[in-house]
Amino acid sequence: MKTKLLPILLMTVFLISSFSVSAQSEEFIKLGTLMAIKGTDFSIQFTELVDDSRCPSGTQCIWAGQVTVGINILKGDKIVKTFNLTLKPGAENLKSKIFKNRLFSLLEVTPYPSIHKTGFREYAVRLQVALIE
Repeated sequence: MKTKLLPILLMTVFLISSFSVSAQSEEFIKLGTLMAIKGTDFSIQFTELVDDSRCPSGTQCIWAGQVTVGINILKGDKIVKTFNLTLKPGAENLKSKIFKNRLFSLLEVTPYPSIHKTGFREYAVRLQVALIE
């Protein structure tokens, strides 16, 4: 199984590394809100916190954990693409997706977990949207 995945992983890394980025922006998006994607008629929405197993501040954990968020791309009020983005140490390939010559990369999910509970409405993501050629 691992030998079958290696060529796919290598091809993905090659394809992403062969793109030329000509313009990019970084934006914070709160959970549930829409943001227009500059230069397009699409918008992006942070729809859900799928998983947050990051080690809470003030504690000690065996592993660093990961955070996964749900993203929708919309044209008008119609969802045209849905995907998850994940921040996980050592797994850079999970934080980005390509759609319509744009590379969407998850840079940060706030707030960072603590031993004090955070309401879901307080979450926001910092995304980088880059035009690729």
